[in-house]
Amino acid sequence: MNKILCKQNGYLCNTLKKKLEKTYYEEAMRYIYNAEELLKMAVPEEKYYTDLKYLKSAAGTAYAGIEKAAKWYAKLKGIELKGKNVEMIKDGLRKINKTALRDFVSLYSQIHIGMYYEDNAKIKIVKEAFDDAKEFIAYLKPYSQIAEY
Repeated sequence: MNKILCKQNGYLCNTLKKKLEKTYYEEAMRYIYNAEELLKMAVPEEKYYTDLKYLKSAAGTAYAGIEKAAKWYAKLKGIELKGKNVEMIKDGLRKINKTALRDFVSLYSQIHIGMYYEDNAKIKIVKEAFDDAKEFIAYLKPYSQIAEY
């Protein structure tokens, strides 16, 4: 695969930036929307989801989208993140934007740890976390002319 060498002062050229932005933004949102579809199968009962299989699947899918968005943001800012280690993502975001770092850490805790590993199935918390995930992905989108989903 040929790499496009398009760097100016450590940042990707605007043409390549727009292409990456649209691709990664759409892909990250696709993960979130797929996660919401999985949540519909998690059977809400009173204040909790009862089918943890679908809750965990939704949480894993949503976190994958959040991770993609964080890596995309770093790439647009000229920082290449290699691997899947969450500490690597946090270090990259720390260099770019402290608010994005705090949002990522919060989503990591709520969705990846809380829902996926610790079975936090409270409907209100799950919905708020998914809304926060959408905000995180949209927050990282630097150009407003890209279509919203």
